Amino acid sequence: MAQGIAFCYGRKSALSFHAGVVQQCFTPGVSIQKIMARRAFHMAQGIICNSEPVRKCIANMGIPSEKIAAIPCFSKQYVQHTTSLTPQEEHFLAEHSPIFQSYLFFRAEYAPETIFTALPRLKQLFPTFGLILVGPLQGGESLMAKAAEQGLAEQILQTGEKDHDGFLSLVKRSDLVIRTPVSDGVCSSVMEALALKVPVVASDNGTRPVGVVCFDPNNPHDLVGKIELTMANLTQKKNALSGLFDRDTLQEELSFLQAIAAEDKIKG
Repeated sequence: MAQGIAFCYGRKSALSFHAGVVQQCFTPGVSIQKIMARRAFHMAQGIICNSEPVRKCIANMGIPSEKIAAIPCFSKQYVQHTTSLTPQEEHFLAEHSPIFQSYLFFRAEYAPETIFTALPRLKQLFPTFGLILVGPLQGGESLMAKAAEQGLAEQILQTGEKDHDGFLSLVKRSDLVIRTPVSDGVCSSVMEALALKVPVVASDNGTRPVGVVCFDPNNPHDLVGKIELTMANLTQKKNALSGLFDRDTLQEELSFLQAIAAEDKIKG
């Protein structure tokens, strides 16, 4: 719709595509979704995606590579925050160690069953661990009920949605962040955790940034193994994250948008 409005005024719009390489529009074959995606990419004056592998996927659809910028959806300003924790969260943090945190929707693409299947083994390895789940509560009733039957309900804190300060406050107090989706590309919350020197164990989607420990998607046994390995070398993992994410991508995006706006104006 935005591209259509711009076209009516004789202009082209910029397009932001912040997703990973695991997309239906990048697979072989023909479908309405692929046709619409290709049209959207072709109509754009410039495209910002969040990684080099995604840039190559878009270019493979016949889009000139010079109009595509690979800029991660994270900038050093993103981790600036004011500490904001509720009394319930403070109590949970005080009662549990280590602390694992995950931003989780109870939808298939987030593979919530992977985390919940791993919980009994994590309880054996880390008897006093706590898992903080940030995100909508809807849809998780059956998994939470099963966790309660296994005597694991006390290990889990569901916070619901959080504002940015509250979310980063929980990430900073965590020992480890767990990320399960594979279609999320270079996820901003992953980058935020790494910038706060909190190790991340995430599903291998082909575009995880340097510093992430990847596990085989939908494999709870591999997830547990990677968590155990990371926790065994936690200090080393945290030290390795120092200074990795000082990039000012906000300025990079601004410069790119200014350049394509100037080009569009000249053509107009």
